[in-house]
Amino acid sequence: MKQCNIIVHLQLICSLTEKELGEGEPIFEWRPKGNYLAVAGSNNLVKLHDRSGNLIDELVVPGQVEALSWDRDGDMLAIINDKSTAVILWEFTSKTATKLDSGMSGKEKPTFILWSHISPVLAIGYDTGNLLLYNQRTSRKTSAIGKHQSAITCGAFSNNELLALGSTDFTITVSSIDGDLIYSFMCNMEPSLIKFCDRKQQTDKNAKPDIMLSAVLSQNTILLAELNDNTQLINLQCQVHYGQIVTFCWYRSNFLLLGFDKGFFVCVSTIASEIGQEIYAVQDFKTYLSSICISESLSKVLLIGDSQIRIREMSQLDEIVEIVEVDIKNNDLCSISTNYDGRLVAVSTRSGTLHLFLTKMPILGAAYRNTIAILSSLSEITLFREGEKSPLAVVKIELEPTGIALGPKHIAITMNNRAWLYEIVETEGVRHVCEIEYLSTVNAMHLNEKYAVAKLDNRAQLQKLHDGGNGFVIPDSEHASYGLQDVALTDNFLIYCTNDGHLYYYSLANERYVNEYRHVAGITSLYPEPEGITLCFFDALLNAYIYSPVDDEPVKIPSINSTAHLKNCLWENFSVDRDTFVVCNSDTIHVYLVSKNQIENVSLAKIGITNIPYGHIPLMLCKGIVHCQTQNGRIGSILLESHRTDMVFEGKSPNTLEKLLDQALNLKRWMYAWRICDYTKIHEHWNKFAIAATKNGEVDLAIRIFKQINAVGIVWSLEEIQYIEEKNLLNGYLALLLGNFDVAEKLFLQSTKPREALDMRRDLLHWDKALNLAKRLAEEEVPMISKEYAQQLEFMGNYSQALMQYENGLIKNPDESNEQILEHNNMCNSGIARMCIRTGDIRKGIEIAASTEGRVVKRDCATILEQLKQYSDAAYLYELGHFYDRAAAVSLKAKNWTKVSSLLPKVHSPKIHTAYGKVMEGEKKFKQAAIAYRNARDYDNLVRLLLEHLNKPEEAVCIVRESRSVEGARLVAKFFTKLGDQDSAIQFLVLSQCQQEAFHLAETEQKMDIFADAVEDDGTVDVFLQLADYYAKNMNSQKAGFFYYKAGQYSKALDYLLTNGDDTKAISTAIACVVEARNPDLNSHMIDYLLGEIDGIPKNPKFLFKYYISMKMYREAAKTAVVIATEEQANGSYRIAHKLLFGMYQELQNEGIKVPFEVQNNLMLLHSYLIIKSLVKRGEHMKASRMLIRVAGSISHFPAHVVPILTTSVIECTKAGLKQSAFKFAVELLKDCNRKNIDEKYRKKIEAVVRKSDKLPDPEELKTCCPYCDNPTEESILVCASCKNLIPYCIVTGLHLVTNDFTTCPSCGFPGFYSELKRLKDEQEGCPMCGEKLRDLKLVDDVKQFLMNDQKN
Repeated sequence: MKQCNIIVHLQLICSLTEKELGEGEPIFEWRPKGNYLAVAGSNNLVKLHDRSGNLIDELVVPGQVEALSWDRDGDMLAIINDKSTAVILWEFTSKTATKLDSGMSGKEKPTFILWSHISPVLAIGYDTGNLLLYNQRTSRKTSAIGKHQSAITCGAFSNNELLALGSTDFTITVSSIDGDLIYSFMCNMEPSLIKFCDRKQQTDKNAKPDIMLSAVLSQNTILLAELNDNTQLINLQCQVHYGQIVTFCWYRSNFLLLGFDKGFFVCVSTIASEIGQEIYAVQDFKTYLSSICISESLSKVLLIGDSQIRIREMSQLDEIVEIVEVDIKNNDLCSISTNYDGRLVAVSTRSGTLHLFLTKMPILGAAYRNTIAILSSLSEITLFREGEKSPLAVVKIELEPTGIALGPKHIAITMNNRAWLYEIVETEGVRHVCEIEYLSTVNAMHLNEKYAVAKLDNRAQLQKLHDGGNGFVIPDSEHASYGLQDVALTDNFLIYCTNDGHLYYYSLANERYVNEYRHVAGITSLYPEPEGITLCFFDALLNAYIYSPVDDEPVKIPSINSTAHLKNCLWENFSVDRDTFVVCNSDTIHVYLVSKNQIENVSLAKIGITNIPYGHIPLMLCKGIVHCQTQNGRIGSILLESHRTDMVFEGKSPNTLEKLLDQALNLKRWMYAWRICDYTKIHEHWNKFAIAATKNGEVDLAIRIFKQINAVGIVWSLEEIQYIEEKNLLNGYLALLLGNFDVAEKLFLQSTKPREALDMRRDLLHWDKALNLAKRLAEEEVPMISKEYAQQLEFMGNYSQALMQYENGLIKNPDESNEQILEHNNMCNSGIARMCIRTGDIRKGIEIAASTEGRVVKRDCATILEQLKQYSDAAYLYELGHFYDRAAAVSLKAKNWTKVSSLLPKVHSPKIHTAYGKVMEGEKKFKQAAIAYRNARDYDNLVRLLLEHLNKPEEAVCIVRESRSVEGARLVAKFFTKLGDQDSAIQFLVLSQCQQEAFHLAETEQKMDIFADAVEDDGTVDVFLQLADYYAKNMNSQKAGFFYYKAGQYSKALDYLLTNGDDTKAISTAIACVVEARNPDLNSHMIDYLLGEIDGIPKNPKFLFKYYISMKMYREAAKTAVVIATEEQANGSYRIAHKLLFGMYQELQNEGIKVPFEVQNNLMLLHSYLIIKSLVKRGEHMKASRMLIRVAGSISHFPAHVVPILTTSVIECTKAGLKQSAFKFAVELLKDCNRKNIDEKYRKKIEAVVRKSDKLPDPEELKTCCPYCDNPTEESILVCASCKNLIPYCIVTGLHLVTNDFTTCPSCGFPGFYSELKRLKDEQEGCPMCGEKLRDLKLVDDVKQFLMNDQKN
């Protein structure tokens, strides 16, 4: 049970009618610091009512009451009436009345009474103008005769006990508490509504406030007087149209709130600089305004008029908080007043009715699981159940409680030291069970099904429900050292804390203490989990923690700097989200999640904050909804922002989507998280999702997610452990996958396979932990792990510990046949040797290293000795391990030249040979030094030695030419310069990169061609320009152009190069120059030159062809190639033409350009001609004759050999039996143009063919299938009559190809019969097309694809 904050809400409690009070305006006065109201009507009765309107007592007076006044403590009520000259004093506690006589003339009637709010002094004014001051404590009466000349009608006490009185004699007097006159003011009208105000000074906040006196003088005038030595009266005149002033009050010490009878409400400033200025004015009521009341505790201004009560905010006067309609007649509202704390408001009417309103009803509520109980009115408690709209039950109560407690079957209310218990019976409602009386005031109470615990002062009392006993007091005598601070009750435990930080769990079932925890500071409040043992507590250091006795270690709640403003903590009741809890202050809910996943320890995470709407008091958390009590006595709900599910992802920023994903993962809403990841398709989101699923032991889900992001390795690992049923073992593997190795070890050790912890540590190279585990789990593994641990320690530089672990790693009495054990011991001995040297035991280390098998240990120990500058010992071990280079190196450091000399034949390092050479040179042993330099390939020093000391220049020149040594070349050049051999000097100067020196020498000695040849490949741009300028000056345009080209001055180079006519070298250089320049102008100039448009002399087409090829203008090159090939054919150079066309064919194919038909056809004719000889040689006359028929059909392409080709055609056709074709070619030969060129040895045969011809047709040619359409086609015909495709031909026979005997040359890619090419390969002959060797011949499987690609080319 927790008492919540109080909020403002106006609610009618009761109405006292004219039947009870009599007709006419009632007089009423609130008891100070209390909730009791004294009321007097026209029926000569003074009644005392409580806050519910119940009549407590009444007093009969002789006449109609004219005034009431309570003393400062509310113990005494002063009453005057119109029938008596005495003042009646009614004592509140004893309800007895006494009369107070003035002791003056018996005819004087009191017209004014008022108690001081500082002292127990009552001021009584009489109709004669006299004043009586009565001190209740001392019973002393002080009379002030003649204070006024006529009746005293109004007055007020100030905070410093000055008494101001107003009279019908138009005067105002100010007296001391003893009746001494201090001030007296004459007014022009009768004063009324006198009030004091302590006005704060604007300039000095710390100065004593000024005492201001105010009073209403006339219908619209306010009198102001500042009581000091120079008191001046100020009359503030209000606007006439506002009407008459009916009421006023001071507001914030410097302002007046005025109420006018025409309904106007005006705020006027009394600050000196703006006195009388209206700050705010409004006509609040259309008809009338009758009273204004300020409630400082509510910070509200209450006004009445027009049958309404209007409540305005003090800080913002133009803001109306609430308007309440009052059911009255004739608009006769009269007066309004609140009690001391503003909770109660009394409103009177002129007709005799008094209304009592509740403005601040205590907001009391309690919750148990999914049920809430709230104080819905002063006499009712309403029960609500989560998810149900209508109330579960309504409990009628007879008194206003101070606290409520709720359990599963009971509800209790408390007040003072009593509690009333009610049983909740769903079918029958609520019934009263019993009343419990405690020894002191009940500050809080908690219920469960069987028990009730009441928190008293510094202790609590626990007792069973339906048990007449008193239960027992907590803490008991054993635990009573410190006072109880807070107490809580769950189904199974009573939990309480003390102000010294002790937290106790008391088992209700076992009736004994089961857990005790001592906190570092006092614990102030407890909030247990509904169905568990975890709780949240706040401590005296203003921190908040989550505590569970399972691990007995509190976890501090993050992001809470101070609990000073926190009001409550609520745990989630819904089982799915039961790890969620919230802590609340007055306007914010902080949401936290207790992460109890399968892998990690309990951790806390803040997952969001939610604002609390105004007037909502959180009572219960269920399904992510905080159920609150509202100011209208109902239940409101707040959906936590952290639990809000937003299914619309479009338009959201990546940061927003990531926050939604984090929220879903924290709350374990896996389907929602999947939707988010599926929408974002961000790898990091999927990975975060997968890790969260793995941490929570959702193996199947984790596999699905990792498959989604193609994490194959992790999927395989998860699938291997997917069906492990043992929880600790499975979670251990999952923790291992997530990298939580300490958690994994803990879980493995708790499983049935603790050895997995050892294996994990070994795999992770955590040798120290692995060694400790091995000692517990597997002693046989200790040597192996000790060795590995020693290696790690050695790497870290901890040599003494490493030595100890190496020694522990030795296996004693090893099995000599077990190579693994022998190798292990060998590694340990090696480590011992190294560590002995490292730790200073050098002799022992060397002995162990020397006796241990293997080269590595000797090298490692020698390296350490070398670092320690023990060079002789290091050399010994290096040599022992056959590391001769290093042995020689340390011997050099030791200056042991003899040892070095003996090692040199086995040394391969040039540096060592060089170092030894320098040593020998220093000792004048030049031959040994030269040998060392030669072995080191130190040609610079070797050349220097040969020239300066050994006088062997020829050998030095050879070495420089072979090695291209720059320094050596410089030395040789210098040598030849001294000898006068300028040619050699120039060459070696260039070789030594002294190009400028070489240039000047060449220029001086007229040896520029020698310099140019030497520098051509390695010169700089400056040198090339110097050469170009030199040759241009000397009229050598070819070389000038060449060197301008090398210098990058392409335009100038082209001008010089094209002045050399048909000089092949010059034109080739010009072409290279244009290609490199990539300048369109130079390109055009070059083409014009080659075509003869510049000098009128066309150049050899081979230059144009070369240019096109260089420029990768393959189509133009192809046309040119055909022209050149035609010229070559005309000259009878068929192989040259074939080579040219074949090269052009290859170039075009490599560039993916379709080969022109002219190139293909000319190449086919030339190739057909060239293979005839090989066919004839092999005796294949039919194939030869078919090729001759093909060539003779295009005899114009072979003008230089028309007669020999026709002659061969006649002979081969005759041999092949193609008599008709032989006759045709013979007739052609015997024509006049050819007859004279026939070889005489064939003339008669040819003539015989013509004379003896029987004119029979040639036999039909063999047909084979077209590879495109399979139509039978003559084997020598290359165009299919059916599909019109050009059929590829065999490069061996010239016949068209077939699909079942199809292959290509591996080098040039031209096709042929597999059988024919295979035969040539077997005879070790080359390809008939390209001439390359035939290797790796294979039948083409997909001939159609080859043909398709061939068509594209």
